[in-house]
Amino acid sequence: MNTVIVIILLGALIQSFLHITNGKIHDFEKIFGGLYSILFIILTMFSAIKFGLINLLIVPLIFFASNIIITIIFDKLFNKTHKSYKLTKKGEKDIKEILKTIITDLAEENYSYEFINGGYSYSTEITNIFKVLNDEKIKKVYDENISNYDSKSKKELIQKKDPLKFTFEESIIYINWLWHLEGSGLATGIILKHIENLKYIYALKILYDSLD
Repeated sequence: MNTVIVIILLGALIQSFLHITNGKIHDFEKIFGGLYSILFIILTMFSAIKFGLINLLIVPLIFFASNIIITIIFDKLFNKTHKSYKLTKKGEKDIKEILKTIITDLAEENYSYEFINGGYSYSTEITNIFKVLNDEKIKKVYDENISNYDSKSKKELIQKKDPLKFTFEESIIYINWLWHLEGSGLATGIILKHIENLKYIYALKILYDSLD
């Protein structure tokens, strides 16, 4: 089992290093990412068969946790930055503080939810995101870009694209569309699912890093 963990950590280290190159070796990153994902699936199945079914939970947790932690460390070490969108109106810088609090609460699992009448009710640690989405400038970015996304491209954002590669605009479209799916009942529980698989937290971090 120790060997499995070492391989996952090594893969996360390489993947994170390729990510902080900002696309300079994008093709290699894409190839490695695909191979790393296949290897992760193989290691998960191997661990479940050899060491017990509990590893169907443990190995994915190690995989996702190591990737997010190492990526954050590399981001800080190499001072990776995203396109900056200045918030100039009085009080708007509070948006960054709200986002920071949300990200921290989600990462530390400081939130709650309840399934009521066929849908999920989420605690304020999660729903505070609407204070961000309803901000004038954030709404403007959404309104100016949403027409560029058809059903296929929205599905691509939700299901396939790496959230660490989201642009500022994509992070806003992604978050808004997730809540649309949740609220409309088209995909009940999708917010919770994306919090648990960390995609939602990654997207929030991209949004946070893009604001100034």
